[in-house]
Amino acid sequence: MDEKRLSDVLGSDTDGWELQVKDLGPQVSWKTVFVVEYVSCWLFLCYWVILGPWVILVIELAIRGGY
Repeated sequence: MDEKRLSDVLGSDTDGWELQVKDLGPQVSWKTVFVVEYVSCWLFLCYWVILGPWVILVIELAIRGGY
Protein backbone atom coordinates (compact mmCIF):
# COMPACT_ATOMS: atom_id res chain seq x y z
CA MET A 1 0.00 0.00 0.00
CA ASP A 2 1.31 3.39 -0.94
CA GLU A 3 1.28 5.60 2.14
CA LYS A 4 1.46 9.36 1.65
CA ARG A 5 0.96 12.19 4.06
CA LEU A 6 -1.78 14.68 3.32
CA SER A 7 0.73 17.50 3.11
CA ASP A 8 2.65 15.57 0.41
CA VAL A 9 -0.48 15.30 -1.73
CA LEU A 10 -1.86 18.80 -1.23
CA GLY A 11 1.43 20.65 -1.04
CA SER A 12 2.97 22.77 1.67
CA ASP A 13 0.38 25.57 1.39
CA THR A 14 -2.20 23.92 3.65
CA ASP A 15 -2.32 26.50 6.44
CA GLY A 16 -5.84 26.80 7.79
CA TRP A 17 -7.14 23.81 5.83
CA GLU A 18 -9.35 21.32 7.59
CA LEU A 19 -10.05 17.74 6.62
CA GLN A 20 -13.61 16.67 7.39
CA VAL A 21 -14.54 13.01 7.64
CA LYS A 22 -18.14 11.82 7.59
CA ASP A 23 -19.21 9.06 9.96
CA LEU A 24 -21.06 6.42 7.94
CA GLY A 25 -22.67 4.84 11.00
CA PRO A 26 -22.72 1.16 11.80
CA GLN A 27 -21.30 -1.06 9.09
CA VAL A 28 -21.89 -4.70 8.17
CA SER A 29 -18.91 -6.90 8.90
CA TRP A 30 -17.05 -8.53 6.03
CA LYS A 31 -17.94 -11.99 7.37
CA THR A 32 -21.65 -11.22 7.03
CA VAL A 33 -21.17 -10.01 3.46
CA PHE A 34 -19.12 -13.12 2.63
CA VAL A 35 -21.74 -15.48 4.05
CA VAL A 36 -24.66 -13.71 2.37
CA GLU A 37 -22.94 -13.72 -1.03
CA TYR A 38 -22.09 -17.41 -0.99
CA VAL A 39 -25.23 -18.69 0.74
CA SER A 40 -27.44 -16.78 -1.70
CA CYS A 41 -25.75 -18.52 -4.65
CA TRP A 42 -26.36 -21.94 -3.11
CA LEU A 43 -29.96 -21.10 -2.28
CA PHE A 44 -30.59 -19.92 -5.82
CA LEU A 45 -29.01 -23.10 -7.21
CA CYS A 46 -31.15 -25.31 -4.95
CA TYR A 47 -34.24 -23.32 -5.87
CA TRP A 48 -33.55 -23.73 -9.58
CA VAL A 49 -32.77 -27.47 -9.29
CA ILE A 50 -36.01 -28.10 -7.40
CA LEU A 51 -38.36 -25.73 -9.23
CA GLY A 52 -36.63 -25.48 -12.60
CA PRO A 53 -38.34 -28.52 -14.16
CA TRP A 54 -41.75 -27.24 -13.03
CA VAL A 55 -41.11 -23.83 -14.55
CA ILE A 56 -40.06 -25.43 -17.84
CA LEU A 57 -43.14 -27.68 -17.78
CA VAL A 58 -45.48 -24.73 -17.24
CA ILE A 59 -43.83 -22.81 -20.08
CA GLU A 60 -44.11 -25.81 -22.40
CA LEU A 61 -47.78 -26.28 -21.53
CA ALA A 62 -48.48 -22.59 -22.05
CA ILE A 63 -46.82 -22.66 -25.47
CA ARG A 64 -48.77 -25.74 -26.53
CA GLY A 65 -52.02 -24.30 -25.19
CA GLY A 66 -52.64 -27.04 -22.66
CA TYR A 67 -52.46 -24.86 -19.60
